Amino acid sequence: MPNIIRAFERSLADLFCDKFLFSIPPFQRPYAWTREQAGELLDDLQYALRSNGAGSTPYFLGTIVVIKDPDRPAADVVDGQQRLATLTILLSVLRDLAEPNDAEQIDKYVRQEGRRFEGINDSFRVNLREQDRNVFQKYIQTIHATDSLPDVSGFESDSQSRLIDNAAFLREILRHWTNSDRIDLLTYIVQNCYLVVVQATDREAAYRVFAVMNDRGLDLSPTDVLKAEIIGSIPDADRDTYNSTWELLEEGLGRDRFRELFNHINMVFHRQKRRTSLEQSFRDHVLRYVEPAKFIDEFLEPFGENYMTLVDASYRSSEHAEEINSVIRQLWRLDYSDWQPVALYSLVIFGGNSGQLLTALRRLERLAYGFFILRTHVNMRVARFSSIIDEMIDNKGLQGHRSSIDLSDEDKAQILSVLNGPIYPITRLRKLLLLRLDEALADAGASYDHRIVSVEHVLPQRPKADSEWVEKFPNQNVRRAWTHRLANLVLLSRKKNAAAGNMEFDQKKRQYFSRTDGTSPFAITSQVIVETDWTLDVLERRQELLVGKLADLWDLSFAESDIARRLDLTIGAMPIMSLDQSMES
Repeated sequence: MPNIIRAFERSLADLFCDKFLFSIPPFQRPYAWTREQAGELLDDLQYALRSNGAGSTPYFLGTIVVIKDPDRPAADVVDGQQRLATLTILLSVLRDLAEPNDAEQIDKYVRQEGRRFEGINDSFRVNLREQDRNVFQKYIQTIHATDSLPDVSGFESDSQSRLIDNAAFLREILRHWTNSDRIDLLTYIVQNCYLVVVQATDREAAYRVFAVMNDRGLDLSPTDVLKAEIIGSIPDADRDTYNSTWELLEEGLGRDRFRELFNHINMVFHRQKRRTSLEQSFRDHVLRYVEPAKFIDEFLEPFGENYMTLVDASYRSSEHAEEINSVIRQLWRLDYSDWQPVALYSLVIFGGNSGQLLTALRRLERLAYGFFILRTHVNMRVARFSSIIDEMIDNKGLQGHRSSIDLSDEDKAQILSVLNGPIYPITRLRKLLLLRLDEALADAGASYDHRIVSVEHVLPQRPKADSEWVEKFPNQNVRRAWTHRLANLVLLSRKKNAAAGNMEFDQKKRQYFSRTDGTSPFAITSQVIVETDWTLDVLERRQELLVGKLADLWDLSFAESDIARRLDLTIGAMPIMSLDQSMES
């Protein structure tokens, strides 16, 4: 058969059918989407449904690349695993929340029912890598599986934890919808959502297509289009000068960062999540109100120069410069970018007053990390950051005690509740939180240039029955309760060693936690090395110290109130509020 490459547009109904059986090859990267991406997918689908109603306007979900014989359903996925898996999770949740008759019909999009006399076997329509396949099938794809999802802490694999966590997250949102609204969403997904399928019969051809699609090349970016419109509208006599300013900024930031700059300027003007293309949103919310030359003079140039400062953490001043740059570096560690417009606008309006800028950025760091710890949904984050920009524009200067940039007592209580709970299972949180804590313990003297940084338990997750760990912690429930908490976690500048993880404490700290000179590059690990034993008393003392350090760093104290009494919140004790409650608040 000659090598054939075809591309065609298909609705979800034409993809999750007997024409395709998608398989993720074992060498593909693990499932990586978190609540952030899953929530954004649901939010975008909901917005498209509301905008289009019962109309037939299609919604484009992107492109997938597969290796497939045109005459057979088997399709190896080269690119598109994240979307196919997350759509399957969404369909499975909608199925399990539906009425019984509807559930059976929805299940056909998740599972192919066998037809014995046609030689067709029962099969799930999307089969993940062998490492994750059984978990995906057992806990998500099987009908009614999402009715009782297991705790994510029971899974060692990050990809498996993310699959279960995303299912729990989507179910928690959708169970509050009416059955009619869920059916409307399902109908819209099946009939109006499309993917472009690039299908190659040859593996080499498929990967060549994938490489070309992901090559940045020299395609026009949104800023190229806007440049033609903006510079083209400036009188001939001034056009070269403004063009030079534009190109210097673009060269200094690079094409990707320059595009992000326009996104941030758009947010300052519009102060809402962008729903259209960057070009269209910029025309509607920026260029409609600002003349081209004025836009470059008063917005593009000052915002661009300050964005370079933000990107490089290179603020200069006779006072507070290093403190300000340290806060900026902490913000850049976060795995989301919604905070950037606020930080950028703070540099623009407070940059001449380093004391005021430092205060604003510290308050921003506290809020941004609070959102990160509580895993606040993107829409809530954007709304809050937009309110902060509103206050800055209205000349309130963020000086009041009731500013949107500050945490409420309930915010603080929920953050402390998460900090006191099991941190290790929250994969996107654990390392970053420990690094931030380590720098606080080192009084900003920590350096993180290590090629590898991993998180390890002191008390092992699964100690051997005849080990001293079981002797020291004979109560299994107590041992499990403390295993994943901050007090029991350390940072290592090496890859994790499964064999070393179960060493006895004295051997572990000498051979695994320390360097040849008996020290560690991390303050949080050095504290463990100097302990002579590892007991419940040590863990309780250490938990109080570590959570107290973060409480001091982010000023998480609040007056005794109904909140404190309701949560029975104490730094050294396990919180009553569950981790899921904290994340969904």
